[in-house]
Amino acid sequence: MRRNSVLQKHPLLRLLLPLMLGIVLADAFYQSLATFQGYLIGITLFSFILLFISLWRFKGWFVLFLNLTVMGIGMLLTGRWLEKSHFPFSEESAAYQILIEEQPEEKPRSILCKSLLLNGDSTLLAEGLPKNFLFYLAKDSASFQLTKGDTLWVYAHLEPVTQSGIPDAFDYGRYLRRKGICGSAYVASGHWQLVGHQSSSSFMDRMEMVRERLKDRYRELGFQGDELALLTALTVGEKEELSEEIREVYSASGASHVLAISGLHIGLLYAILWMFFIPWRKNRKLKVVSVFIVIGVLWAFAALTGFPISVVRSVIMFSLIGVSNLLQEKPHTLNTLSTAAFLMLLFRPLWLFEVGFQMSFAAVASIVVLHPKLSSLWEVNHRALRWICDLLSVSIAAQIGVAPIVAFYFHRFSVYFLLTNFWVIPMVSLVMYVAVFMLVLMPFPAIQQWVALLEMKLIHLQNTVLEEISQWPMATIDRIWLTIIEVFAWYVVVWFCYRFFQRHTAHRTLSALAGLLLLIGGHWGLSQYAAMRPSISFYNVRGCPAVHLVSDLDASWVVASDSLLQVDQLLKQVDPYWMHRQLAVPQVLTSDNQIVSFYGKRICLVNDDRWRRKSSSQKLPIDYLYISSGYRGTLEELVSLFDVQEVIVDASLSDFYRQRLEQECLEKRIPLHRLASEGIIEIPI
Repeated sequence: MRRNSVLQKHPLLRLLLPLMLGIVLADAFYQSLATFQGYLIGITLFSFILLFISLWRFKGWFVLFLNLTVMGIGMLLTGRWLEKSHFPFSEESAAYQILIEEQPEEKPRSILCKSLLLNGDSTLLAEGLPKNFLFYLAKDSASFQLTKGDTLWVYAHLEPVTQSGIPDAFDYGRYLRRKGICGSAYVASGHWQLVGHQSSSSFMDRMEMVRERLKDRYRELGFQGDELALLTALTVGEKEELSEEIREVYSASGASHVLAISGLHIGLLYAILWMFFIPWRKNRKLKVVSVFIVIGVLWAFAALTGFPISVVRSVIMFSLIGVSNLLQEKPHTLNTLSTAAFLMLLFRPLWLFEVGFQMSFAAVASIVVLHPKLSSLWEVNHRALRWICDLLSVSIAAQIGVAPIVAFYFHRFSVYFLLTNFWVIPMVSLVMYVAVFMLVLMPFPAIQQWVALLEMKLIHLQNTVLEEISQWPMATIDRIWLTIIEVFAWYVVVWFCYRFFQRHTAHRTLSALAGLLLLIGGHWGLSQYAAMRPSISFYNVRGCPAVHLVSDLDASWVVASDSLLQVDQLLKQVDPYWMHRQLAVPQVLTSDNQIVSFYGKRICLVNDDRWRRKSSSQKLPIDYLYISSGYRGTLEELVSLFDVQEVIVDASLSDFYRQRLEQECLEKRIPLHRLASEGIIEIPI
């Protein structure tokens, strides 16, 4: 195969790569994007003009100007989407009118309302409202009655969602920005008033009503619990009702991919629809009509599920495949996949950063490229054995494509994924066929009830077997840590190995072996370099002042005096950092004792007023004084009791108390650390 032949055979792939690069650059430098947007537009237009000139005079430069133009378009489209999350925040609380866009969601301490900011002061109106915000309303009898479409006046302080500063922690602020959400606000009881309700009759609202009616019909037929949740996920794409237990079963067994409607489900629907139009295929005009009917039904189903990424990708691909049935020349599947990705990113560039987008396209691309080569490794004539070999090849190819992405985001590898696919793919196909048959029987409720009973038994059987697989020894390898560089290196090595299996040359053999050795050796080296040493650490986690004492990679303790709920929040937020540092999950110690000794160092956690108005004839040496919300005294009162070496100020303190402590430390020449700005303080011992 000649160099660049892959890109030459797949022209949309050549356009997709610079588009993706433009999106990544715009997201990485979004804060500077607004300043240089005018220059970016000018450069893009200039490249576009040179693109046409190069067609006539400088054909050798055509590819360069084409790539620059597409990359500029990607940056401009991404900047346009990121502008939706720009907002001129104020330091003062104010009254705002909001519209609740989605059904309110109960949280442990509040009611979450995703809302549109409709009205405010004149400064905000000048910035182009409405804007999306997350409002957390205090729990009371009135907030529980709120529903989608309610209009409120609220009095609150709008704030941007900032990153905690802890390395490797989930960047919730960036996640919301990519979703077009500007920030959040807490609304206390009595600080809001219901003023109206706006009924919406948009197309998507009607689709939501259809989904709710289907779910109600499922309940009437007797579906409940995990059976209802799974049937809802498979037919209308709603996974909210799936319990944590069933999610864990599917994740540990390697069957999570069937919970998201994707190519498997759309392919089954496509095959069922084509069966109804078999008699029309012989007539040219009827075949054209049947193709567009099938495509229309597929897009209607995509609308019913709410246009999730995997469904949009699958429907675009099957739409192109349907149109290709009318043509003599069949398109290459990789071209079809590239076209789907290109169109989706033009429509919504920030989909590129969605896990579902990355996994969906990585799995299909891997199947398209690797499956033919894997299938050629064995030639089987027996029909049943050929089906088994094909399923084996597809499963391995898909796993090669998604394994690094799963490890990067979820830090897990399911060991028995091959066995799971042999069970779950035929079962999901059967469940889907029975579900379609059950819905067709709506006019015949008696027969539909019998089919529903069969469907319940099938779903229960599927879940039971997967639960058994998930409990086998070594079902999962957990706490895997990969860097983004290692993920890209994985795909480079896979490409080297693919080229080696295409043609066994010395150069390709050395490339594949060197790539494998570098990947394995690099991962080991990075792991050893990142491994955590004995230390004392403090983390910027709101509402949970704690100290982390690390003895070695398998022995460490988190000492906190607050509630277990808050400690669980700390464990969840900091766990990615611990995984990166090769540290096992620490043991949690909660105690009312605020003074801790570790390796000859004393730490005092001050989060209440127990040390106020106390006196001592002799000062107790304290190496690290950790002050958090709850203490309302001065530093003078503490240094009268303790011989303090360093002070650590938690982000939970108000600006007034934090500034006062900073001033006192400056006067007494005591070193001070601010968790709000540093994110994490790690002190080697």
